[in-house]
Amino acid sequence: MPSDRPRALARIGTVATGDTGPPVEYELLRRDGTVVPVLASSQRIELDGRPAILSVVRDLTEQRQLEEQLRQAQRLESVGQLAGGVAHNFNNALVAIIGYSELIVRQLDPTDPVRSDVEKVLAVAEQSASLTRQLLTFSRKERISPTVFSLNEAIEASNALLEPLMGDHVQSKMRLDPALGRVRADRPQMEQIIMNFALNARDAMPDGGTLTLETLGVTVGEARARLHPDARRGSYSRLSVTDTGTGMARDVVARVFEPFFTTKEPGQGVGLGLSQVHGAVKQSGGFVTVESAPGHGTTVGLYLPVHEGPTDTSEVDAPWA
Repeated sequence: MPSDRPRALARIGTVATGDTGPPVEYELLRRDGTVVPVLASSQRIELDGRPAILSVVRDLTEQRQLEEQLRQAQRLESVGQLAGGVAHNFNNALVAIIGYSELIVRQLDPTDPVRSDVEKVLAVAEQSASLTRQLLTFSRKERISPTVFSLNEAIEASNALLEPLMGDHVQSKMRLDPALGRVRADRPQMEQIIMNFALNARDAMPDGGTLTLETLGVTVGEARARLHPDARRGSYSRLSVTDTGTGMARDVVARVFEPFFTTKEPGQGVGLGLSQVHGAVKQSGGFVTVESAPGHGTTVGLYLPVHEGPTDTSEVDAPWA
């Protein structure tokens, strides 16, 4: 495994001859065999009247993680603005297509052969309108109708649909926290996200496995909040979906929230769909985490802030990404 230990020792040797220089970044091995980025500075000192070298080494692992999180967030923000703008313009065109198609259908006799063609145009336009809603969800520009509910209720409502979709080769387990705090979000949107998580997990277990849905009330502290750009300190309701499937490499995990990235082969679906999840969850003040490794399955965590206010329902225009 590569290590900059020889270069670091050589640097200490130059310090001993009087060349102090600026701090230097290295990649060094821990005792457990993992490589960590560090920033090292050395200087000559006297210790009990004898010359010595004082070296200070700072672990840069957390800083690098924060920098990568920031870069990923900036990429998503940029793509979100682009997706929102394209979807808005495309939606304007679809409104005209759908409107004129409906007018034509009303004027045509049911037996008119042209009516069937116009109805097909209308159906395709409505399907395209669904696509624009997904893009607007990613860009967080979609109008939502938040209500106050428990994620346990959303899971139980989704479970009737999930069981037949999982197939006989996937065993499902649920561990629901009975004291789970209520959240304020668009419930149909959250139920769709639960379905999204579960179907991705199923696809990751082609030879069978176990799907576990778990809820838990958690507190996000300062240290955890620093590790995720969308996290804030406070109380959250967490939904985690864990599979025992193939897992993903680190470079794949780093890209799962990109809107045009997919792990699936052509003809096997549209991909993870986590870009839409990212936008929808951030609309509601939450965040999403993904932990995975090849051969060790995947855990996707959805965090929504616990709602402490009244249980009113109102439509909200989410801000631009």
